[in-house]
Amino acid sequence: MNITYMESTKGVPYKSKVVLAKELGISPGTVNNRAKEIKEEVLNGRYPDCSVIEDGGLKLINYLVFIDYLNNRQKLREPNLRKYVQPFDAYKIAKSIGYYQ
Repeated sequence: MNITYMESTKGVPYKSKVVLAKELGISPGTVNNRAKEIKEEVLNGRYPDCSVIEDGGLKLINYLVFIDYLNNRQKLREPNLRKYVQPFDAYKIAKSIGYYQ
């Protein structure tokens, strides 16, 4: 087995929209739209207040929140399906993507 790519997160779960777009193969505009939708979910109480950090031209998005939102987006956008979405669990997501063993 050959390892061709390895990345260290350095304990910082925030990424810029450009980095997210590149890593996930989506456009920066899509990342921006999802960040707006995540901010709506913050107001609804699903995600913590610090899920999207904006200061001037800087926008950082919590990677674990972003992955959870992408995974549950279709259900969260449908009022009748929202009740079937599991609560946000950062540890569970981090473990599933290999941040923790």
